[in-house]
Amino acid sequence: MSGTGASDDEAVDRPIDTAVISASTRDASLNGALARAIAGRLVDRGERVDLIDLTEFEMPMYHGDLEAREGNPPTAVELADRLTKARRLVVTSPEYNGSYPALLKNTVDWLTRVDRAVLRHLDVHLAAASPGRLGGSRGLVHLRAWLESMRLTVADETLSVPGATLDADGNIATADPIDIDAFLDDGPRRASDA
Repeated sequence: MSGTGASDDEAVDRPIDTAVISASTRDASLNGALARAIAGRLVDRGERVDLIDLTEFEMPMYHGDLEAREGNPPTAVELADRLTKARRLVVTSPEYNGSYPALLKNTVDWLTRVDRAVLRHLDVHLAAASPGRLGGSRGLVHLRAWLESMRLTVADETLSVPGATLDADGNIATADPIDIDAFLDDGPRRASDA
């Protein structure tokens, strides 16, 4: 899903409002379904959206010697280019052993080798879905701390979706409605806003 009715080529070439990335690439991922729901709501609100599928951006595990020998993976360069066109980034992340997944860490490690400041212009929003009662919130605490340590601007409010399942169509389902609008409307506070 990209854009508001634009072709895929047009959507990739013109600036976008929000890039949405799921840090899970499983076929039946709750966080992939949450990313699709958020992207769909953004399109409904008239935003230009780039729903980024990390399976299209495979990268080896970061290793300095590999980088010295082969340079940055072309997929990292391409993803960095796409992210420079956005003003906001929404990341949906599963909780793995109380933290965020290695896929996300490795992707960001490579992105910052392409350009150390590649993510700094973005307003970052964090979300998680889980079948458990905490909705992935523990992983979001670690994710926030890591992103803020890189001097990224992260929205105060996160979206945690507990008790999540997938319906027959692969959409996220919960007992309580998910307030995506309130989550999206909570913008980060930059130093320039003070």
